[in-house]
Amino acid sequence: MPTNRRVIVIGGSSGSLSAACRLLAPLPSDFPVPILAALDTRPLDGNRDMVGHLAEQTQLRVSYAKPGESPLPGHVYLAPKNFHLVLNANGTLGLDEGPKVSQARPAADPLFETAAAAYGPRVIGVVLSGEDHNGMDGLKAIHAARGVCIIQSPSDAIVPAMPMNALMADHTDHCVLLDEMPHLLISLVKQHAR
Repeated sequence: MPTNRRVIVIGGSSGSLSAACRLLAPLPSDFPVPILAALDTRPLDGNRDMVGHLAEQTQLRVSYAKPGESPLPGHVYLAPKNFHLVLNANGTLGLDEGPKVSQARPAADPLFETAAAAYGPRVIGVVLSGEDHNGMDGLKAIHAARGVCIIQSPSDAIVPAMPMNALMADHTDHCVLLDEMPHLLISLVKQHAR
């Protein structure tokens, strides 16, 4: 059983690295929830070191996920290149070299679906900029588990297909501009703590 009260999972592809930087930059270093992200940013961001780039933009600790690790508050765990990031039933992190999902590895759906199974209503799912329908099935699983589903407004995304497809699937609790998202996450985490 996961020991953390809540978890935030983020998925995106093209354009999502800059979106993640803007999302994470305002969050305080003592943010009380772990954040897990599956960002398949190629080819837009090439082979850029995502950990180094994100760490320059946020007060949160940032690292690539390691199998068996327990996610800690105030920490961002990124899926390494060519691995799906998943949550095991006991809440620890796992890496999966399984087939690509929506032509992506890492992909949002495996992370979202396993987070919904492990955390149920305590998971917050976020879809950022990207192509294809990656994240749509994962948000459906989070919605079914009574978690919270958030998408970046398609009008605000560098590549709007992922948020647009998620919005059309009708499993969204909040569709917001990227600059409004940090405040929303802080508010949701505070509400849950009460």
